[in-house]
Amino acid sequence: HDSKQAAILSQQRPMTVSLTRTVVPIKSLNTIMFIRNTLVSSFLFAALSAANASNTRVAVIEIGAGGVARRTTSSSSQASVAGVTSFWNSLHDHGRRMNKHTGMALVADMFNKAGGGIAIGLSGSSVDLAAMPTVSSMIEADAVGEFSLAGSQGRKLISNADSSAETISDVKEVQSALERKAKSVLASEGLGAVDIRLDHDDSAVEADAHLSRMLEYLKKEVAASGNTVLLHLVVEEEEGSARRRLMERRLDGDEGEDGEDGEDGEDGEDG
Repeated sequence: HDSKQAAILSQQRPMTVSLTRTVVPIKSLNTIMFIRNTLVSSFLFAALSAANASNTRVAVIEIGAGGVARRTTSSSSQASVAGVTSFWNSLHDHGRRMNKHTGMALVADMFNKAGGGIAIGLSGSSVDLAAMPTVSSMIEADAVGEFSLAGSQGRKLISNADSSAETISDVKEVQSALERKAKSVLASEGLGAVDIRLDHDDSAVEADAHLSRMLEYLKKEVAASGNTVLLHLVVEEEEGSARRRLMERRLDGDEGEDGEDGEDGEDGEDG
């Protein structure tokens, strides 16, 4: 009987839980901190890389008679380095008039030939189309069409256009480099290139002024010959600058609409 009672009492005793403090070794803490810091650094690097990522635009501008490059029915401007290079060859290498890449936004005309062409690369941290009215106008208003390439493809494209292309890092040398290349292209009726790097404050504004003068020079020279010279503007613009430019354009548009609404309202009151 006593043994049974003892067994019952033992079953009725409250259960006790032993709580022990887990001690993490110093080495393990250091490892955890290292992993955390590495993940944070990787995230920040990815975020900064995405913010500073560049896209490449290739705008094609005809100077002179025109009709050398033509738009297609393609709804996409996306292209590759190989595709743009093939397009240039079909325009300027008269022995290779066929573009091997299909689905391109632009093609060379089968009958009209170019009297030369200049590929001008614009890259660097200071490239900002909002500060370059001449370049911006040529792309947005004067271009026959354009290609869009993901990433920074300017150097590859300029090298493919002209293996002897000059690379200009000092904006003060842009004017003379453009003049030399323009004269060479007009004489040979081939394709030449200049690679311009803009990495200093106000260099975009100065380079834009040099391009404006070159454009006027080409217009005069081509008008006398009756030919068509093509400008291929190869522009690498960081996404941050592109977003800022688009935002400014939207704001300007909104302000213009507000002004028109105000004028309409005043007219209504007068009536």
